[in-house]
Amino acid sequence: MSSRRSRFTRSLWCSAASLFAGALFMACSAGSEDSVAQTSEAVKGVGAFHSHVTRDNWRRHVGHRHHHDDGHGCSPKSLDLCPTFDSDFLGVDAGASCAHITTPECPDRVDTWDVSIVFDFAIAVTSDCRFGEWSTGLLTDDDVINYLNDLIAFTLQVSGCPSSDTTTPLSFDLIPSALDGHKFTTADVDALAELYSAAVAQALSDNGSPPLTARQAKELDAKLTQLARRVPNVSRSRKYTFSTCEPAVVGSNPKDSDDACR
Repeated sequence: MSSRRSRFTRSLWCSAASLFAGALFMACSAGSEDSVAQTSEAVKGVGAFHSHVTRDNWRRHVGHRHHHDDGHGCSPKSLDLCPTFDSDFLGVDAGASCAHITTPECPDRVDTWDVSIVFDFAIAVTSDCRFGEWSTGLLTDDDVINYLNDLIAFTLQVSGCPSSDTTTPLSFDLIPSALDGHKFTTADVDALAELYSAAVAQALSDNGSPPLTARQAKELDAKLTQLARRVPNVSRSRKYTFSTCEPAVVGSNPKDSDDACR
């Protein structure tokens, strides 16, 4: 494993600070001033999840989310990224018995590459005004903990080595289960997919590992898009349901629109 610590690992050592509070990134900036300070500033600028989730009370077990029937019939297949992540983060080949499943006998994926990806995704969502309302009390501490644990399970499953007690099909678990009853738009789910893909790339970079190959990155993006399109009751719209962004200036960029809020 690279000597460069992931943001997640560095932040766990700052147990007095909240997981999603800007102060955590400020307090943990020593030894990685540039990257962490930039992250801290980004989080402070838009507001973080107002949560008291810390190293001690985030359980970090694999979640067991209730998956909704999306009505699409066949279940999407997972990717085959676990051997790559095992090699990059753990420096091991887990062998055939662990190639497509995670059991207690397998290498510790949860506390290494899994949480690294999850934490980089959490940073990205926290600092993105398109999901700003998630930081205004919409999610309770328990909601945040459940979300993080569900993301742990999702990351294993989408990568191709789900926990051995996983019984539900692969689905788009980038939406907090506490918000399952809320209406989402295609803009919302596409943005979450984009942030997750970027988090995978960031976690690899944080670890000093090479990026995914072009083929792997394309397959990841395609899988996230496939799963996003299977989320039930999503309305086709360019509006962000939970946005706190300042209105975009129409005409300032050919891609801008008054409802883009990017």
